[in-house]
Amino acid sequence: MNLKGKSKYLLNYFNYLIFLFLISCIILFSRNFVHINLKIFGFPVYITEIFIIIICVFVLLNFVIYKDKKIFTDYKLKIEHILLISILLVSLVTGLIKYGNAYVFRHSAILYYSIFSFLVPAIFINIKQFKIFNIVSIFIIFFNSIISITVNNSIFGGFINYYQGVFLFIIINSLILIKNKLINAIQILIAAILFYEIIDMMVRSAWVAFLVAILFNLVLLIIFRKKLAIKKSFYLKISLIVILTILLIVSLGSFNLKAVDNATAAPETTTAINNEGITVDNTTAAPETTTAINNEGIIVDNTTAAPETTTAQVETALKTKITGYIDEFKSIYEHSDKTSVSAVNAKWRLIVWKDIIKKSMQRPILGYGFGMLYNNETFKVTRQGYVGDVGFIDPHNSYLSILYRTGIVGLLIFLLFIISFFVKMIKFLRGCQDLSISIYMISILSAVIYILGYSFFLVVLEGPHMGIFLWVFIGLALSLSNIYDMKIKSMF
Repeated sequence: MNLKGKSKYLLNYFNYLIFLFLISCIILFSRNFVHINLKIFGFPVYITEIFIIIICVFVLLNFVIYKDKKIFTDYKLKIEHILLISILLVSLVTGLIKYGNAYVFRHSAILYYSIFSFLVPAIFINIKQFKIFNIVSIFIIFFNSIISITVNNSIFGGFINYYQGVFLFIIINSLILIKNKLINAIQILIAAILFYEIIDMMVRSAWVAFLVAILFNLVLLIIFRKKLAIKKSFYLKISLIVILTILLIVSLGSFNLKAVDNATAAPETTTAINNEGITVDNTTAAPETTTAINNEGIIVDNTTAAPETTTAQVETALKTKITGYIDEFKSIYEHSDKTSVSAVNAKWRLIVWKDIIKKSMQRPILGYGFGMLYNNETFKVTRQGYVGDVGFIDPHNSYLSILYRTGIVGLLIFLLFIISFFVKMIKFLRGCQDLSISIYMISILSAVIYILGYSFFLVVLEGPHMGIFLWVFIGLALSLSNIYDMKIKSMF
């Protein structure tokens, strides 16, 4: 490799390290990292925007200095992305003219984070980079999972079930490739812990998204089973993951590690932000009575009796835990108990969704533009669901947020981009003859399905700590396609 080639490689390598550092910090600290913000001309700029600017500068330097046109010619979603950017820019300009508030840039996160679907293929130029990214990300998620199981109120993690679901498919599907028994055992253990955490946190949006993504992943594995040459040992490994998950439910359901942490903590009063993004007062009283916030963002009263140690009491605790899983799952489709936490959450969403669709139809073509705050009169009186500013509420559905601010045109173009991406990547899978790239591609597509499913119930695409990952994984899929194309070209 000549001097020019080496310097070009170093430039790309440095950009890769910056990107890896950004994603690692987001997974490790979630909202606490990305919400370190600066103000430029009075508008808040999150730290993620600073990283985007740095990465863009290095990508453009690579283009200007080395005339690397592949970053433009090899991008397989050019037309779709231009359409998406165009309609989002219309909403951005509309918001700046009409409202000119800080929310204009907050709502337009989907615009500037979509650039990752373009930047990632320019950064990931070989399969080794992809593997390192997976190892680092999975290690951090595993670390966060252990912290989540054992410690309360940690500075690490946050929305951990989201990151677990995104990367779990890579862990599971890569078991098809790996022959080393020790590595297999480690991955099976990590997968079981992540799977247990997704179940135990009882976030219904994560459950629904994961079930849909699992089915999608299974369908792709069946369709391409001959190409992947899946052996019986893979099904044995999956069975071990399920068995270990059940054992974790039984063992950790009988002995709650967090209870030990709670017993040693002094009573305190804190203000916290729950997983729904709602600011609440969390008061920890005497050991007998606590105020808790469930994963759906509703404050509930839990009564904790004196420590129980007998076998009968442990069995009762485990039975209660499993019953809780069953009741929470049933609440996805059944709301007969109108006073339950799950029913209240479902009712809250239905009220908001019906109202925001109704208001969207008053500006159906291009919507209201970014910066337009959504008001719900029912909750405006009770203040339920408001964060900071009275009169501002998220519908907890990214698609309805897009509809409200960009109209039917914006929502259709976004869906066109997503559909076009899946069509092109599945078409690529049909022709790909590289086993590892095919397996990684199936994993990434399943992860994107998980993100899209999760976005139907929570604020995902509108914020950096979760929204970035849709575009990163789309970019990773495009990177794999480019890497395979380069491999084929090098053979001739």
